[in-house]
Amino acid sequence: MKTLLLFLLMLAISANAPAQTCGGLDISIANDQSGSVDATENAQSRTFIRNLSASLTLGNANDQSRIQLSNWAHANTFSQYSFPSVGLNYTTLQSDVISYVNKPRTISGGTDPYQALQKAYGIRNQTPIAGRTVPKIIILMTDASCYQVQSAIKTLATQIKASGTYIMVLAIQDAATCTILQGTNVASPGMYFSAASYASLAANAQTTITNMLNAACPAVPPTPVFDLSVTITSFNCGTGTVGYNVTNNGAAAFSGTLQTVFYNGDPRLITTRLLYTDTRAGQTIAAGATGTFSFTQASLIGVKNIYAVVNLNTTGTNGTPPIPIDIAPRLLVSGEGNTVNNFSNVLAGTGCAAAPRLEVSKTASIGCNKQANYTVQVCNTGSAAAANVAVTEYGPTGFTFVSGSSTGGSTPTPVNKLGTRQWASYLGGSADDAINSMAIDASGNIYLAGVNQKYRFSGNNGR
Repeated sequence: MKTLLLFLLMLAISANAPAQTCGGLDISIANDQSGSVDATENAQSRTFIRNLSASLTLGNANDQSRIQLSNWAHANTFSQYSFPSVGLNYTTLQSDVISYVNKPRTISGGTDPYQALQKAYGIRNQTPIAGRTVPKIIILMTDASCYQVQSAIKTLATQIKASGTYIMVLAIQDAATCTILQGTNVASPGMYFSAASYASLAANAQTTITNMLNAACPAVPPTPVFDLSVTITSFNCGTGTVGYNVTNNGAAAFSGTLQTVFYNGDPRLITTRLLYTDTRAGQTIAAGATGTFSFTQASLIGVKNIYAVVNLNTTGTNGTPPIPIDIAPRLLVSGEGNTVNNFSNVLAGTGCAAAPRLEVSKTASIGCNKQANYTVQVCNTGSAAAANVAVTEYGPTGFTFVSGSSTGGSTPTPVNKLGTRQWASYLGGSADDAINSMAIDASGNIYLAGVNQKYRFSGNNGR
């Protein structure tokens, strides 16, 4: 397989300190451990890491550097290395780096450079030190064929660079032919590099490292920005009580109205429904801090799963699924750095009492024969069957019933203007029910056609 080695160095440059010759650095290295990196290549990549560390003056002062290391392969395998001296943290000891270099490989598999870049960006502000103002550099090392470099990485990189972070690319072997990695598609201006092979990278490590670090020196200091992420910590679907945390991963404080929107699933899918919007005015979350919040909402009782998006403006249809992965144009409070991580985990509810939850959707359309087609759908998304369900729906005045249809064998159910059933055909039961069609006759009677899975009716049985 044609492979590449990609180094994406994300640099948040402070004034007059963009490289070792300019000052200290906080360096986070995400090393690709996918199956296409063989044992020799993996050893060469770790040799490069060791040489990089050895070229720096390690320490916590502003003219010294710290290093953080992570492994990754395919989606959801990103794992930060725990150093012997400091655990999950930046280290200032060369012995910690050597322990990583000598550590046996623990993961393998496919390659997801997009997620690795995103995850590395998310931990770059880990364990801040008061008064430390140095560039933050993330080195994303990857061995992937060109087709494995997702096109979305360009959008992610653009957003990262717009937040004041610089990206440096070092492409090895066929990676140099990958158009998406060349020029400023991913890298910041002047920060794209390439090498012939892993062996060449290891042999010329010092020259490569010097060139990369020197390229960082002219970078313009970034403007600190806030960066919010949200985690749902608890959900009691018996009471509708939700607990969640909002973390500011940025270098500047968040101040303003904090709005978190809750859905019954991934809002990037069209089948998802908005459940509740928790809006809190006058909130401040300092850089690196986490705010803890909770609320109780009756409309969440009986919901199976919830999902959250933070700092989303729901005006108009902005909050209506499906919403885009990049919500930058839909922020409630503008100026956020990375908006790709504004989506939470999906959390299943606990303590749910078995209960039905009926949701109704209505659509109307005009066919080519100028007939109005009405569809009323009733879905039970709760944890128990709904019995004795009756649905009453009125159409516009003056419409005449033409015909009704269903997909499950139900017959139309006329209801008069007062909502009184004229006759019944097993409308509602303990299983799923759906109304598929509706029409009104000349006398104003309403006809519903749909599906029921349980032959039971709350009124008179019969056809």
